[in-house]
Amino acid sequence: MSKFALNLTSAESDGGRDRNVFKRTYIYPDFVIHAGKLIRRGKDSANSRGLTQIKYDDDIGNPDLQNYYKDLGITGRNIKYDPSAMARATLGRTLWIQDEL
Repeated sequence: MSKFALNLTSAESDGGRDRNVFKRTYIYPDFVIHAGKLIRRGKDSANSRGLTQIKYDDDIGNPDLQNYYKDLGITGRNIKYDPSAMARATLGRTLWIQDEL
């Protein structure tokens, strides 16, 4: 699972080297990203977070997945800024998917 998690962050954000992920996560406020989506796409969607690129706001709409995140101490803020939370969220979401299969 740890190999999977590392591969995921590598593919999703180039291991943290993707400048766009950095800007979306750390520089631009959420309302700017949402406004940009509305202007460019004509619709809005949840923002991906940190190196994991997990769409936390969409995920917590599912009560079971929300409970996984709660048990792991994952919040909308720490999944964005805390590498430890990002790792827990990635592995927790992976376990949740396996449970669903």
